[in-house]
Amino acid sequence: MAFRIHVKDHRNREVPPTLEVDFNGFVLSQAERDPAEAARLTGRRYGPDSRVLSVGGHEGLLYELGPEPDPDDVDPRSPAVLTWADGRRFLFLSSDRHDAADLLEIATSLYPAP
Repeated sequence: MAFRIHVKDHRNREVPPTLEVDFNGFVLSQAERDPAEAARLTGRRYGPDSRVLSVGGHEGLLYELGPEPDPDDVDPRSPAVLTWADGRRFLFLSSDRHDAADLLEIATSLYPAP
């Protein structure tokens, strides 16, 4: 497991803090942004098809885990991705091992049960 907090980008410019946690199977990233920017980031495309759903009462997009590539294919498997905005927070979950249902379960666990 690894924790990273990014406060500068690749050009050494200061950016709003972003917390990224690699759990050896999936990555969770959380960034504080203006609410409109967080919502805009949620709408970015991470695959050919997405499904709209709710995470803790917040609209998100879910992308399925891609098929295993052929052994001679140089491109890796497309990861499952889940993005959503919770006010000022933009949240991103990704995994090339866990399927979309697993990511939804992980994301839901971040909120108290109703």
